[in-house]
Amino acid sequence: MLNCLFHENDIEIKKEKLQSRFGFTINNDFGKELGLMCNLSEALIEKGLEQGRAEGREEGLEKGLEKGRAEGREEGRVEGLEKGRSRRTRRRLRKRLRKRACGRTS
Repeated sequence: MLNCLFHENDIEIKKEKLQSRFGFTINNDFGKELGLMCNLSEALIEKGLEQGRAEGREEGLEKGLEKGRAEGREEGRVEGLEKGRSRRTRRRLRKRLRKRACGRTS
């Protein structure tokens, strides 16, 4: 019976199922209460969806930050290697130029 009430059917379908399957007599008061119960189940579903979305966003942000930090570290390593190479190259060139200026060749 709870499955019938909390299933995503229209309220009229729920009324028909309650009458035919469970022998309920549907009067105005019962119809109003059924409407409230349907609204409650929809509210619970919506709350669950909102909570799931919030958790998903939070997890996505964490993964995005983590990925961004990893990419930043990798870019930093590459840039550092490139700068390091260019420093070594400049030092080597300076040494060669000094040697040539002093009359020595390598």
